[in-house]
Amino acid sequence: MCALLSLLKRSIGPRGHMHSSFKSLIRPLYVKVWKTWERLTDRPTGRYPVAHQGIQRSGTNYLAAILMDADYLLLNRIDPKRDDPRHKHFRWQKDKSTIKMDQRYANDMHASRVAEVNRHANWPEGTRHVVLFRDPRDWLDGIFRWGCANNWFASEEAFVYKGMHTTFLREWDAYYTHWAELAQRDPTEVMIVRYANLRRDPGGEIHKIDLYSGVTREKPGDFSGQKMKVRHSKPLDVQRQKLSSPEIDELFCSPTTFDWQAYQLEGDST
Repeated sequence: MCALLSLLKRSIGPRGHMHSSFKSLIRPLYVKVWKTWERLTDRPTGRYPVAHQGIQRSGTNYLAAILMDADYLLLNRIDPKRDDPRHKHFRWQKDKSTIKMDQRYANDMHASRVAEVNRHANWPEGTRHVVLFRDPRDWLDGIFRWGCANNWFASEEAFVYKGMHTTFLREWDAYYTHWAELAQRDPTEVMIVRYANLRRDPGGEIHKIDLYSGVTREKPGDFSGQKMKVRHSKPLDVQRQKLSSPEIDELFCSPTTFDWQAYQLEGDST
């Protein structure tokens, strides 16, 4: 105990601030304790079971908040370990070589049908999945900001110089390409939702999810309200940094394998 107190004392600076090295040391323990507490105190509730999916910084916490307001029971509401098949960011594609952001998502599982996903995750047969994606340019801005906040790189120059803009977009593309393939094989069990549509018209998207899930409500609910703040994200009205390097524009001159534009932006006539 004395040794621990001594370490804690040395880790605190003259103004009472904790050194980053000590934060890194205790972070795994903190995360484990927090996750355990979260599972015990924040048990998922809701009437209509569904699983939600999406790569990091795709808006899945926003989707979760909207779904829970609409009385959906999120089977993967609380994140397990990142190599657990119940995790909403889990990579199901056979080729894992594109996984670069976090090797904890690397795994030896592959699912060619949704039934295999449900079996690995120990979810009921026929569990439906709502998969959320952000438009790739918008998503790349978001993952860049997240990377800076987590010290993956120090600046946009470093992000581009290291080629992370192409590497990360390739990982995004592989993730959603596989979910699109699953949706094609099992269209009644995978619904792909565009984040921009969810932000623009939450009520309209919930209505579509209800139709997809076979949910019939005794009384129509009003789910049109936007969430201005969800966990792990800044308030939606906070101005956010966007990538501006010419290399970013060049990156989006070539199409992605995942045909994200097939999911029409609501309000567009094209």
